Amino acid sequence: ASFFFWLEKKTSWKVFKFFPPLIFIYTFPVILSNTGMIPHRSAAYTFMGDNLLPMFLTIMLLNIDLKATVRVMGKGIFVMLLGTLGVVIGAPIAIFIVKSGLSPEAWKGFGALAGSWIGGTGNMFATAQMVGLSDESIQYGYALIADNVVYLIWLPLMLASKSLSGWFARFTGVDKNRLAKMEEAAKELTLDKGRIEMRHILYLVFFGFAVTTFSSWLSPLIPKVTTTDDITISSFQNNFDQNKLFSTIHVAEDINVIGVDIKSTSVGNQADLEMIIKTDDNRRIICNLSLADIPTDINISTLTPEFVTTASDQGAVVVTALGIGEEVTVTSSAAQPGVTTIISAKTYKILMVTILGILLSFTAARNIPGSHPLSMALVYLFVAQMGAKADLSNLSVEVFWFLLGAYIWIFIHGAFLLGAARLFKVDVHTAAIASAANIGGAASAPIVAAHHNRALVPVSILMAMIGYAIGNPAAFLAAMLCRWVM
Repeated sequence: ASFFFWLEKKTSWKVFKFFPPLIFIYTFPVILSNTGMIPHRSAAYTFMGDNLLPMFLTIMLLNIDLKATVRVMGKGIFVMLLGTLGVVIGAPIAIFIVKSGLSPEAWKGFGALAGSWIGGTGNMFATAQMVGLSDESIQYGYALIADNVVYLIWLPLMLASKSLSGWFARFTGVDKNRLAKMEEAAKELTLDKGRIEMRHILYLVFFGFAVTTFSSWLSPLIPKVTTTDDITISSFQNNFDQNKLFSTIHVAEDINVIGVDIKSTSVGNQADLEMIIKTDDNRRIICNLSLADIPTDINISTLTPEFVTTASDQGAVVVTALGIGEEVTVTSSAAQPGVTTIISAKTYKILMVTILGILLSFTAARNIPGSHPLSMALVYLFVAQMGAKADLSNLSVEVFWFLLGAYIWIFIHGAFLLGAARLFKVDVHTAAIASAANIGGAASAPIVAAHHNRALVPVSILMAMIGYAIGNPAAFLAAMLCRWVM
């Protein structure tokens, strides 16, 4: 992460104006992990997912200054909020148009992408956790690809819109003195909180971990919101020659990420295992295995079976501890009721972190120096580990349908933005910054603001912070709407 920022600073290459370090920080680990140079899984990645995400969300939200933003941007805030509404409403419309080419889990990927387009990269990760989307899922990979590919088109459009300022002013009927008033108000705005000292870093780390710990403790105590769906259960029967593994296996056909609880009884070198298979959306399926003539060096209590279905009429069973992998045939299928968790403990955790971070922004904690650079540094580290976990081996033609949906979606956002600009009679600079604060977040809003009017750079960052504040609940709503239309 540090290398690409050093390279940008050292060389001042123009490529970084169109491809910011964020893109390289994500794609470089993708290349390394998918070529085997670094691992896809690591205890470090798990720690970052559980702790670093809520920590940087908390620190980031300390920067919100709603009063100052409203004072400078005025009606521009409403333009941004209507642009956000365009993201929320555009998501289900886009996924409905292209759903024939998408898998049933695509709504989760659209939800994660909504998090990025309403707030920023941190909201993308947070929304993924809220909807139960594994960061190793191919849908997560599609969301990240779409986020970067659409960004490459949308950012130049926001920059180029400056040349349309005359036409835009006539289209919206903006007051000719509006820009001068904004510049005057922006002169009184400063984001300088003073010199950063060691104690400030400690303060920020304390607040980050305190909010994370409290939310992690409280969220499991809140009742989950669930729904009952019919899921297809298939029976697999096969006799494996190797190690005489006999199995009768019942597996839900839509399992992606699986956790297994094993109860075993063994006599000598034989064992019966009952496994409770948990899907990524908390469905629980019971499987039974009988094993005979087990090698003496195999410890039954440490077996970690993995069950994966590959199609509606075919499945694959892999018992990793025994090194067995076989294709098996479905002998019967039946629909059975299954419980799907809509709002889980992780959902509550992220929402609580968001609320507590916003509340802290109204206290003296907002004045602690270093909150913005520290939170952004943590975001980039998180982006790097997400790239490392991305597995492109399952990449398919579905990615093109996902991208088509994303482009339809972004232009729906643009239509809402134009309508809002005309409704509230604002200039093209305000509209472009409002969109950049949504779609690009704190990394892109200052770039667009500097291109349009350098005096508006500080307020563009504050607008992006508002996006971070509303990003998690708004993106979760967008995800639920996508789930409904799927």
